[in-house]
Amino acid sequence: MEGEQVAHKFGVNTPVETLLDCGIAYVPEKPYAICIMSQGASSLKEASTMMKEVSEVTYEYFAAKTGKS
Repeated sequence: MEGEQVAHKFGVNTPVETLLDCGIAYVPEKPYAICIMSQGASSLKEASTMMKEVSEVTYEYFAAKTGKS
């Protein structure tokens, strides 16, 4: 995932600890859009960690389709 182009926008609603991140990953031949929203996590750090893990799994799926992983 290092070195790949991405564009994203995130948002935070602190009173209810909601974290949202939407982006486009420009994987060669298989670019994709992804939006993840987390609400109810014990902390924004926990939500951020979960979102990173989901993003990595998604990237690996699309990269495998191109033979890049």
